Order: sequence, then C-alpha cells, then structure tokens
Amino acid sequence: IDFTNDDAAVTIGTQADSTYDSFHGLMADVRVWSTVRTGTQIAANRSVELTGNETGLAGWWKFLEGAGTAAADSSGHGFTATLRGYSASYM
Repeated sequence: IDFTNDDAAVTIGTQADSTYDSFHGLMADVRVWSTVRTGTQIAANRSVELTGNETGLAGWWKFLEGAGTAAADSSGHGFTATLRGYSASYM
C-alpha cells in the first residue's frame, strides 16, 4: 500500500465488492507497516502497545476508543479510517 501516491480505499475485514465472506470476530487495532516484517516480529509484537513513532509504521488504527464512524490514525500520519458495517458502539 502506498498511502502517499494512492487515493484508492483500503478494505480490511471483507472483500471490497462483496456482501458476504466478511471477517467474523473482533479487531482491537490494525497496523500497516512500510517495511517487511517477519512472522517472528509480528508474533512477538502483536500484543505490544505501540508509541506511534516506530520506524516503518505507516498507519495504526485503534478500535478501543468508543463509538462513531471514524478511527484516528495513531501513527501520526493522519490517515483517518472510515468504519462501516459494525455496531455504532465498539469496544
């Protein structure tokens, strides 16, 4: 994903053109990195709270903030996420 040169929406949890095959579960956050991460790095850090200024962190959206249809980008890059298809109150 090239956030700097691409205006296309990114869909997480379902196929963009599908009304089925959606993810069934809960997501506490979504992290997008501009660097390659190994399975070991992902496993070791998936439950670690980030600071938001980690090298290679391109976007980080936390879904533990309350309610609404937007999630702020906690990486500081300003990519606000639009939330759809969920209950108005989330974790």
